[in-house]
Amino acid sequence: MIRFTKTVQLYQDTTGKNAAEGVPVRVLLTGTTTEATVFSDDAGTIPLAQPFLTNLISQGNPGQFTFVVSDGTYDIEIDGGIAIANEAIFSPTVFIATDPVLATTLGTVVKRIEIFDFAGASLGFIPVYDAIT
Repeated sequence: MIRFTKTVQLYQDTTGKNAAEGVPVRVLLTGTTTEATVFSDDAGTIPLAQPFLTNLISQGNPGQFTFVVSDGTYDIEIDGGIAIANEAIFSPTVFIATDPVLATTLGTVVKRIEIFDFAGASLGFIPVYDAIT
């Protein structure tokens, strides 16, 4: 089970605020009109009736919605229309190295990813290698 949270913003003012409040949300099995089984608690024991509503300003985080669901791919219907299609919702995978070995040899740089600060100024590049052994 994994907790999924998004904020709906159907309209904006000049400051980019005013998320939609109290908008109906349904979680559907991908490509169908069948509602997925969703929960309100992390343990997956309290079913969440659909449609449920996005938060009101009085609840904090207006326009936000949260649900807990099994790993899978879902369509999310907001205010009667599919707003998020084929959303893959999966628990993070944890890899535990049982016999770790220190990698010391970098392969060839095949791509560089440029990183920017909040103002848009370049901070430099992160290399992507074809192999690390």
